[in-house]
Amino acid sequence: MKRIKAKEGYQDFDLKKRWPDVENGTVVCELQHFKEPSRVVSVRCYDMPPNSGKDIAQVTVRMHSVQKLAIYDRFGRLLLGSEDEPKDCLEYVVFENHIVSTYGKWRFHDKVYPHWARPKEGVIRESLLNRMKSRTSEPGVIRFGFDKQRAVDEKKQKELEK
Repeated sequence: MKRIKAKEGYQDFDLKKRWPDVENGTVVCELQHFKEPSRVVSVRCYDMPPNSGKDIAQVTVRMHSVQKLAIYDRFGRLLLGSEDEPKDCLEYVVFENHIVSTYGKWRFHDKVYPHWARPKEGVIRESLLNRMKSRTSEPGVIRFGFDKQRAVDEKKQKELEK
């Protein structure tokens, strides 16, 4: 998060809302190139709160790009993504502007997630999975609530079966 905060244009980007797990970590994001020109999908203008005179304009933009994204925890361990492997990224991004102000700036508001989009890739801690795999003798079985007494009972049962 330290690296993304330093870049210009991200001052209004709410990182705690987007990635609450890495509040003290680092987010490394690099745009490689756009696969196609960005396209405006929707334009809205509304009064928020109603009858207040504070008009807000929102523009939804479809962006198809190739990006690298890596998220690290506070200890520098990779949680998600890769700094070396670029991925295709199709995003619908919502920008907003308070149009009451002549000098208002457009800022990032949120992303739209279509119903057909694949679910996000979860954080997998490989070291935890490797430790769990080494504790079990059965291939492909990972026991998460490892209990010493249960292990002793299973060992005795195996000896009795022999």
